[in-house]
Formats: sequence, structure tokens, C-alpha cells
Amino acid sequence: MKKALIAALIASFAIGAAAQSEYWSLYAGPVIKFLDSKAYAGDKRAYTEADLAVPDEVQKALDQLGLSRFAVLRNEIWARHGYGFKTAVLEWLYGNVAWYERDPAFGMGNLVGIPARNADWIKKLEDEWDFQNLGWWLDARDYSGDLNPYLSDSDYAIPDSVRISANHLGIRPSRLLLNEIFARKGYIFPDAVTNRVFKTCFWYKPKCDDLDAITRKLNVAERSNIELCLLRDKLDNLGTVNYSLPDGMTWIPTIDYGAVFIREILGPDWKAYRYSSTNLWHSLEFDPKAIGSHETDAEALVDEPTRRAIEAEKDPKKKLILFFSKKRYAGYVDTVVFNKTDMIVPSYLEAAIDSLDIDWYVILRKEIHAHNGAIFTDPKTGPIFQACPWYKAKYNLSPSSLTRFPSSVKISKAELANFSLLEGEDLSRRRSFNDTDPPSVEVDLSGAWYKIETETIGIDPNGEPLTVPLLYKSGEERPDAMEIIRRITDEQGFDLDSFIEVQSEYFYVGC
Repeated sequence: MKKALIAALIASFAIGAAAQSEYWSLYAGPVIKFLDSKAYAGDKRAYTEADLAVPDEVQKALDQLGLSRFAVLRNEIWARHGYGFKTAVLEWLYGNVAWYERDPAFGMGNLVGIPARNADWIKKLEDEWDFQNLGWWLDARDYSGDLNPYLSDSDYAIPDSVRISANHLGIRPSRLLLNEIFARKGYIFPDAVTNRVFKTCFWYKPKCDDLDAITRKLNVAERSNIELCLLRDKLDNLGTVNYSLPDGMTWIPTIDYGAVFIREILGPDWKAYRYSSTNLWHSLEFDPKAIGSHETDAEALVDEPTRRAIEAEKDPKKKLILFFSKKRYAGYVDTVVFNKTDMIVPSYLEAAIDSLDIDWYVILRKEIHAHNGAIFTDPKTGPIFQACPWYKAKYNLSPSSLTRFPSSVKISKAELANFSLLEGEDLSRRRSFNDTDPPSVEVDLSGAWYKIETETIGIDPNGEPLTVPLLYKSGEERPDAMEIIRRITDEQGFDLDSFIEVQSEYFYVGC
């Protein structure tokens, strides 16, 4: 099976997108016939191992397609309910099954009860196959990251079947290639999923968990490829969500940590709220009833003497420092889930906020970070909280967690809800200001928006194109793709001109 699968992966890598459906047609017949005729019980009872058995000819066909029986049988449950697939091979496969009818209204979050439990159970078994699938491809591929910079789109090409497994495990292709460079040097990854992927590779010899020590061992080609993979990650980020979302759910591509899911909900007061999360299921699980129907007087969040001191202060930054130094937090922000009345700017701070060009939603969200010890890099809000007598810097932010804190930092449920509501409101408004729907913009941790464009250039002497993402803020000059590549290679000490000259002589000798 392993040899057949590797052959399928290499074949699917080589044929190109235009010929994929023809390739699938050669091998998918037994799979389609099996799905057409099989009895389906996924909505009626809990599955057992017997429900995951497939005939030998179907298994051989799946090996050629690079799919597991777990992937096909789990997605059959979704397909039986009309789910629309965004992964090319699954869309093609179920599109050729007689009983399949796509239902545009059916998306993530609509599968519940027995079928949902069956799909979750299969997914746990499927994860093991996904790790093996990635490992097999990494073992079979021709690695040159220590010799040549990745200067063509083909350097980043990954077969669909491998992309499916990477997507299941939450790994973007560019990150897989980037981490491969470190893994080849024996780096022990702190992330359990990444570590497990490379442990399946025969060449991986874990040696060191000191990233700085590993980085010092990299040559100029490897360092250049790490930066080029980080650049390419901007493109992968635009497609980081490749499944349909429930009604009322959108997503925003975010620099360095994938997607932030924004759920649009109605609170008990029938006002519209937006709730954010880096995790789709966490966002879906939030209960709007938690918002409550309380009414907060924004003018009374500090005592009267502090309010008079704020009104007398001329410096707008000092006004905010006074406010957040004395504002009620314990028993309020960490206990009460916010509604709209908690998001109002006090009248005595409106002029200060305007003059400093600070977004109120952002600074209220940063207040939660500050009270829990976030180390600030934001030049606007950081100095304000750093001047508060209660502030103590403890933790760097970690982009992938729900609160952006390291997972070891515990905050209250109310703080998490308030953080998520404030971020959801902020990102939703910013997206509307951009007048551009995802995925053509990305946002960073501080809320700054960047436009995404692409430019195709030719550096590879063999004539292969390279698609370069261009990331820039509104009002900034559009960057030049070739200058970006040259800056990356120059900073890492790689002589790009000499490399191109040598490669050109190699490719065109004798012509």
C-alpha cells in the first residue's frame, strides 16, 4: 500500500491541475461505484469498525487517488446531507456520485446528533492516517532546500491528497515546507502536531529543542528559503479556511496565525453583536444569553474625584492613563459579559480618543491583556497601560491561542467573552471600512489592515513563474515583487545574481 500511495502522490504532483480530473477518472471508478451502491446507516446508529471496511478494489483505487477510506467514509456523512466541498478531489468525487445533491444552506455546524458523532469518531481514526500520509510524502519528495532558494511556484506545489491531510491537522503547506528545513537539522518542535508529523519521517533525527542553536547551523540557502516560505505563507493564509461556514459566520485572514472567525449573533437585547475566535467551534459554542440585559453607565466607571481630574487634565494621553488607572476592573470586566452599554466612550474621554486616533474597542480589548500581564509592543496603547500603577509585564502574546496569551495563562470566562466580543466588533467594522471582502485583505494582531495583491515574476532560469504576495497598508506605495525577493536573499547573504548565472549556464548549455 505504501509504495502505491507514494507513486500516486508523485503522479498527482506531476500532472498539473488541468489534467487532474482525467487522472482521477482513471482510478475513481471503483470508489464511485461503491458509494453509489452502499447501504448508508450513518444517521441511524453509531458506527463500528465494520462500517469502515471497503472492498480490495476500492482500497487499491483509493491508494491511487491518495485518499484514505477514513476520509471518504467520513465525508460521505457530510455529502449525504448536501455539504458542498471546497477540496478539489472531494468535490469531483462526490459530484460523480448518483445520490449526491449539493445543498448550499448546509454547512459547518449543521451536522448534529448521531451523524456528527460518527463523523467525529472517524476523524480520530483518520488523524493517524493523515500523519502517515504527510510523512510518506516528505520521505518521497526530492528535497533541495539546503541547495537552492525556492524561486518558482513548483517549489511550493503539494499534491491535493497531502493538502487534505495537512488541512485536517491545521498545517498550511508553506509552514510544512518551512518546518521541514528545521526538521532536517534535527529540531525538536514544541508543537505536538508538528513534532508528530516529522516523527513519521525515516530521515528525521530529533537532536535539539534550541531554535537559536538550530538556526545557527543553517546555510544561506536554507535561511533564504525560510524567509521565502514565510512570504509564501501570505498566499496560503488567504485559503486557510477551505470548508463552508454556517450562516452568520465569516472569517478574516490574519498575519501569522491563520484565520479569525467572526460570528454574527443577536443578544438578548436584540442588538447585533460580533464574536471572534481563532477556533471555529469555540465561536459556535458561545451562548448569546451570556451577554445579559444589564445597563452600564459609562460615565460612572471611575469615581467623581478621578472624573474631575480627567476633565482638568490637558494632555489626552494622561487623561487615558488616569482613567485606566482608576477604572473598575475586578468584579466588572472579569465577571460581567459585555453588551453595547459597556462599549460606550465616556463623554469626558471622547476628545482625547479622537486626538490620539485610538479605537475604543481596541483599547478596551488591550485593557484585558494589560490586566493579565501582556508585554506590549503597540506604540499607541502600550505606553498608556505601562503607566498604570497596577500593570506588571509578564507574557509575550501567542497568536494562535483564543486570547493570544500562552496557553498556560488562565483568564476568567467573562474576560475571554469580553475580549472576543470587542475583537469581533472591531474587526467587523474595520472590514466594512476597507470595502473589500476576505480573502483580499489580512489583519495583524494590533488590528492594522493590509491589502493583498499578487505579482508573477520569472527568476527561475528554467522559465517557471513565481507568484509573489504583495502586502501593504492602504495609502502605502505598492511594493515591487522582484525587490522583495532580492531583499530577502541579500539579507540572508545569498548571491542571487551569481546563482541565476550559474543556473542559466546549466539549463542552456549546448543550445
